[in-house]
Amino acid sequence: AILAPAAGRVLTADIPVGSVVMAGQSLARITAGPLLVRIELPEGQAAALKLGDPVELAAEDLGGIATQGTISQIYPSVTAGQVTADVTAPNLPQTLTGQRVRASIKVGQRQALVVPRGYIVTRYGIDYARLVRADGTVSDLPVQTTAASIPGTVEILSGLSAGDVLTPAGPSK
Repeated sequence: AILAPAAGRVLTADIPVGSVVMAGQSLARITAGPLLVRIELPEGQAAALKLGDPVELAAEDLGGIATQGTISQIYPSVTAGQVTADVTAPNLPQTLTGQRVRASIKVGQRQALVVPRGYIVTRYGIDYARLVRADGTVSDLPVQTTAASIPGTVEILSGLSAGDVLTPAGPSK
């Protein structure tokens, strides 16, 4: 008879029945205690993780489960460029054991120039912003944009500076 150190659910059992085993050899991996989600992320992004940081969890394959948890442990080792962390969340169903869950984590922040989409016009594949200069003249300035996290806006990657005054895109005056 083999006794487990705690009651739980078997995650892996890699030793076939009838195999010779040594005392102290691990035969199976079980889960015991409260359910948690183990995440892996690139080591470059792991530097931004802190205990207690919020994590959004979602599992559409299991009935659209969505909840928020917190980082409860960050492991110091790096394996294949990945850092492992544990996320605890209240009321996670046992059906999630061994399943994949999507996790959204804040790994940093930066300042950005974000403008309403109506201030940008695209002509022949080039985006332009209408810049109002100090003397009151208006000119179209090419800009590089990308989608912003706020609906109906775009982020300006290049072409404008903080403090530039814009007017909505439209016909030239």
